[in-house]
Amino acid sequence: MKKAYIDIETNYVGKKSEEDPEKKFMNDHENHLLTIVGIYLVDGDKKEVIQLVGDECTKENILNALNGVGELVTYNGRSKRDHIYGYTGFDFPVIHAQTGLLLDEGLYHTDLSVVCWEKGLKGGLKKIEKKLRIEREDGGIRDGKEAMKMWREYKRTGDLETLERLKAYNREDIVNLVLLEQKLAEY
Repeated sequence: MKKAYIDIETNYVGKKSEEDPEKKFMNDHENHLLTIVGIYLVDGDKKEVIQLVGDECTKENILNALNGVGELVTYNGRSKRDHIYGYTGFDFPVIHAQTGLLLDEGLYHTDLSVVCWEKGLKGGLKKIEKKLRIEREDGGIRDGKEAMKMWREYKRTGDLETLERLKAYNREDIVNLVLLEQKLAEY
């Protein structure tokens, strides 16, 4: 079955809440503009990375990229509340807010953050990767907030090297989801 491993990068344009800035930031899906939608397609031995950047992040382009896919895999991507904490994820709600597309309606979806919780592992993707000894190249980007700064730098300067570093960061996120899925199956 053809699988798509998905991760997004965003640029937050809303105002942070004084009461709970982190909660407001993560749940303010309408004010997270898509900067990269990374999709790693795996169909047996055939593998392909698709990265939609900026204005390419449209409903039509996402649907075209997912043509023939039977399962979606994310880390904290779900749009529905999980059965452990009752939280929604991030990626699919942002994609829905920005394009009107609800990816986990009609396609089977595995959210690896929930699988981690079921196995007693807690934390963001990078923290879980470290715990499970999944290697990462040092591209100088530590997390999504730093990725936002890189996008803003790219938009301000037009520096293609900055964009390539951001794309490399996103590429590593989606490719490492395959490794994480494999490690969790053995955990």
